[in-house]
Amino acid sequence: MELHNEENIDLKAILYDVNGKRAEAKTVFAHSIRFLRDEALYFIRQETKDDAFRVEDILWVLTVPAIWTPRAKQFMREAAYEAGLVSRDRPEQLLIALEPEAAAIFCTERIMDVIEVLSQPNAQYMVVDIGGGTLDVTVHEKQDNGTIKEIYKVTGGPYGGREVNHQFERLLDELFGVGRLHKYRKRYPADWLRLINDFEEKKRGSHALENKETRIRLPHSFVSSISELLPLSLKRYGPMKLKC
Repeated sequence: MELHNEENIDLKAILYDVNGKRAEAKTVFAHSIRFLRDEALYFIRQETKDDAFRVEDILWVLTVPAIWTPRAKQFMREAAYEAGLVSRDRPEQLLIALEPEAAAIFCTERIMDVIEVLSQPNAQYMVVDIGGGTLDVTVHEKQDNGTIKEIYKVTGGPYGGREVNHQFERLLDELFGVGRLHKYRKRYPADWLRLINDFEEKKRGSHALENKETRIRLPHSFVSSISELLPLSLKRYGPMKLKC
């Protein structure tokens, strides 16, 4: 998601993990695409049992943010080549699609009975994409020939679900200290990831929608690391706000 809002991403872009290690963004994308390709092919073969099935018959579609420039879209294509999704000899096997347009087509094809307005000529509608990193809004108009025209450029900002995670991390920093949390993340990266993943799961659950209290599992290593700070935090925030 670090690259989601980068309009001018290039082939040499660098990503950093939580411990500061660096890697080329294209290689990271390629590994992700390769994993998804392998999973998709395994599922197709398991479900179809078709001996005549050929990978060359697949039209792959990768979606990208609407704000991405042609250079950024080429970045995604190069990552797909590196992943072995398609070959440079058959570039037509890969379609790079804009996320809001893909969402609109899905709604048109699959849930037309629910959204009847999409079936009308010259219908105008808004696509609101609330993702992990950003909230993107664009306005489309359906043309007489069935194509989609963008009538208002995509707009939005960093207001996706990930910002909620950042606020949770800021709360932990406030409770136990930025320096201590930074050291913990570097020493126990797997446990930190489990903690954040549990928060992510609870964030999407029914308790969050109903504004109910929920529990976040803290790894033993985390509790041990901040145990001496608990009395001060309990004194400051009270037992109703801080529970371990």
